[in-house]
Amino acid sequence: MVLVAAMSGGCSNTVCEDATSKLVASAREPEVTDHQHVVGRIGLSWLGVSNIPLATGAPGGTEANPVVLPGPPTSVAAPALGIRYWLTGLFGIEAQLRLCPF
Repeated sequence: MVLVAAMSGGCSNTVCEDATSKLVASAREPEVTDHQHVVGRIGLSWLGVSNIPLATGAPGGTEANPVVLPGPPTSVAAPALGIRYWLTGLFGIEAQLRLCPF
């Protein structure tokens, strides 16, 4: 609105100069991104439930020639929590905890 008023001659020189200098100053200020807000903070997230395959088997063979007899394929549902800490804008540390009841 200030620029329209300035172009139509509807504001004094002082008002137009102040408004113009504020617009120029705000255009020069760096914008803070969403990512910059999380640098230096810890984040916790739910990573869902995964099915983790388990190998099953039974001992077999003889004492002189032991073997493992493969069993049926099995999987276990394991929910996961994730923790992330951003050290800088480019480097973060992430850990994952899987909760697997046996």
